[in-house]
Amino acid sequence: MEINGFEIDQFNQYNLEEGKKVSICPLCSKDRKKKTDKCLSVFWDRGIGNCNHCGELIQLHTFKKKDNIKNYVRPEFKKSKLSKKLVDYFKGRGISERVLIAASITEGLEWMPQTSKEENTIQFNYFRDNELINIKYRTY
Repeated sequence: MEINGFEIDQFNQYNLEEGKKVSICPLCSKDRKKKTDKCLSVFWDRGIGNCNHCGELIQLHTFKKKDNIKNYVRPEFKKSKLSKKLVDYFKGRGISERVLIAASITEGLEWMPQTSKEENTIQFNYFRDNELINIKYRTY
């Protein structure tokens, strides 16, 4: 059984009366003077309940974890010589070539999904503990 694309592991984890739109809140009713007051609005189609007394939102079911864990592959640093066009572009913005080299800015061809073609890009290389962890690509 699925709700919103998630496979249910344990249906009705609080053992509420199935199909009823209101119920006793499993979180606050046991501590209240009127323990049998039905203060929980139940939305079975969405798998949640909202308590009108304590204000808590509860998940009616538990869900199985998805196995589609993505493997992160660290990018490779590609040292490149900066073109005159790139140096002039940054010089117009008040940034010298020396700063570009110190910041490990590179350039090269990359596939850009916005334009659906390969374009020459400025590559902002992000390092952590002297290890490249990400590259941000921008066309110019």
